[in-house]
Amino acid sequence: MEFILFLIFSFICIAAVLNMLFQKESVYCALSLVVCMASLACLYLLLQAPFAAAIQIIIYAGAVMVLFLFVIMLLDPRSDSGSGRPRRMLFLATVLGISLFAALAVFLSRSQSFLNSGHPKPAAGQIGAVEVGLALFHRYLIPLEAVGILILMATLGAVLLAKKKI
Repeated sequence: MEFILFLIFSFICIAAVLNMLFQKESVYCALSLVVCMASLACLYLLLQAPFAAAIQIIIYAGAVMVLFLFVIMLLDPRSDSGSGRPRRMLFLATVLGISLFAALAVFLSRSQSFLNSGHPKPAAGQIGAVEVGLALFHRYLIPLEAVGILILMATLGAVLLAKKKI
């Protein structure tokens, strides 16, 4: 079963990357990158690395891609605003949304025992999520804040560039 899931998520990842490379619309390109990152997170789950999967979704597919989409939409105001989309895109989006919702429902129904078991302790020689969090917010707090300020400055720079274009 794991091998079949590996093949499915690998195919999704490769298809999303190819779509990203050959896509002409920048917003669709960024959304294809989100799909690729989500399938990589599923591959991490198959490799028994839930922390890496969560980081992949939260940081990359969540925060970074929201920033990318914000900057793309801000710098390209004349892009496709949603009018005149082909009906096949709407159908494909509906089918993919329903299938993703069904997969999420199956995952959540089967993972209740994992969620109710509490926080698993890492094996000897491994570092858990608690240790990573403590190191990140104690030892590496200044670099973390510096990255946050850098991202804020990049966003403000994009806003200023877009303001001059319009």
